[in-house]
Parts: sequence; structure tokens; C-alpha cells
Amino acid sequence: MSTDKNITGKIVKGIGGLYYVETPIGTYACKARGLFRLHGQTPLVGDNTLIQVIDEEKNEGYLLELFERKNELIRPKIANVGLNLIVVSAAKPRLNFELLDSLLIYSESQNLETAICVNKTDMADAAFVVEIKRIYESTGYRVFCTCALPESSSDMADLLAYFSGKAVIFSGPSGTGKTSLLNVILPGFNFKTGALSRKTGRGAHTTRHAEFLRLPIGDNSKPTYICDTPGFTSFNLSMLDKRDLKNHYPEFTKHAASCFYNNCLHISEHDCAVKAEIGKSVTTERYDRYVRMMMNNEKL
Repeated sequence: MSTDKNITGKIVKGIGGLYYVETPIGTYACKARGLFRLHGQTPLVGDNTLIQVIDEEKNEGYLLELFERKNELIRPKIANVGLNLIVVSAAKPRLNFELLDSLLIYSESQNLETAICVNKTDMADAAFVVEIKRIYESTGYRVFCTCALPESSSDMADLLAYFSGKAVIFSGPSGTGKTSLLNVILPGFNFKTGALSRKTGRGAHTTRHAEFLRLPIGDNSKPTYICDTPGFTSFNLSMLDKRDLKNHYPEFTKHAASCFYNNCLHISEHDCAVKAEIGKSVTTERYDRYVRMMMNNEKL
């Protein structure tokens, strides 16, 4: 049945040229008007939009307008993220600290609320997990320690409570168990998981596209969404200027205003307030990795 009704909604999935928009009265498969191409706009998962319903029975429509984005990520290509949960593995594969720091820097550069989920803690040495928490909780990040097992319900309860009312993305390297965590959080959906490569110890990319799923927590005025995203095995910060890296370390920015030089890089300058905090509020491990990144002659 044809209709001519306009309604607002959220793009929760985009596949094969169709954008699936969740609205208060249902989800509609929508095509994008050529108008977006003329204005250089590309609809993204997470976009809030106005659609025209063209067929009620088939749940079909057209995208008419994209509303202003709160944020927009390059990797993954997604918009209006409320919380970036970076999922890393404590074992199989073992946590890569340099990669985690790069992901945190990128998230900070996009002004995202960010938390860390250390998964597979059941396979890891307990002292190693404690060390991870020590390093990153000292920076102000919330750190959750999980294993994708049904009996870890108390950990999942804390995680879900933190998600309430937010649009959450699970980001991070392949093989860290993002999809397995989703299967615990959303039982019955049976998301496909993959095995680690025996040769590289890395995970396969089992998630092919980003899709927001609504969780049955929170209220209708502030719905909760969760999104698995395709993993990766490497990540670079080529979109950032090295001189700006220091601005994306929360533990640095607390003290930077007290440095002698306004443009202090916190490496060789004298009277540096950040260097004075090394071993205290600035962990030696994070600082040393920052220096290595800055001194590397190659691009980020």
C-alpha cells in the first residue's frame, strides 16, 4: 500500500545500497535520494534521518534528510557514537599495548566517551590483567574485565548498566572476542564467530558490516543501541599530526598548562609538568610508548 508519510528514525544498518531505518512504528528499507550525492553526503549507520514512507506493507521508503551528526568515525564508518568500547584480549591474542594506545588516541581525537574491555581474562595470567587495569585506570578510563562465558553474568551486568541510554560500538582488533561478548549480551541472536589463525594467532574478520541493535534496557526517550564492528589487524594514525598527539593523552592534559612552554611536547623541554608526573599520575609505560611514537621518523 502506497503512502506519503514522513517520519524520523535512525539508520541501523546499510547493505547493498539500502539503508535500514528504525522508527517508532517499525524498520524501513530505504534508498537514498540522488540529492545526497549532489551535496557530497554519504548516509552512515548511526545517522538520524527523515524518511518518506512509500509502501507501508513492504516497509519501504526513501531517505529525505540527514540530521547534523554529533561525530563521525573513519574506522569503522559510523556516526553518532555515544560510547566507544575498545575490546582487547588478555590472551590469544595477547594484548598489544601500542595498538591499544593508538585506538585510544584516535577515540580521544574524535571526542568520544571511551572505555576499555579486557576480554578473555579466564585465559590470562591474573597478574597481567591487574597490570593492564593499573596502567589504564590511572589515566581515567573505565576498564571492564570480562570473559564471554554465561557464568560471568556479574561482569556483564556492570557492562550493561554502563551502556544504558547510549549508542555503543564494540571496536578493536580481530580475534579479541567482540562477537562472542555480543552473543552473551544478546542471547538468541547467534552472531557468527571465527577461530584464530594457527599461523598468526590473529582472528578472522567475522563481522562484515556495522549494525546497531537495540537493547531492552533504558527507556524509549533514551534508547540503548549496541554495534559490533569489523575488526582489523593493524591501525595507523596518519590522519593526525604528531604535534597534536600530546593533546590526546588525558593524563598529560591534566598537567600541560603548568609546563614552562605553551607548546611543550613533554620530551626534551625543561620545566615540563608532565615529565614531573612520570611514575606518579603518568605511568612510565604509557609515557615511554608516547616517546617512541613521537621519535619514530615514519608516519603515524
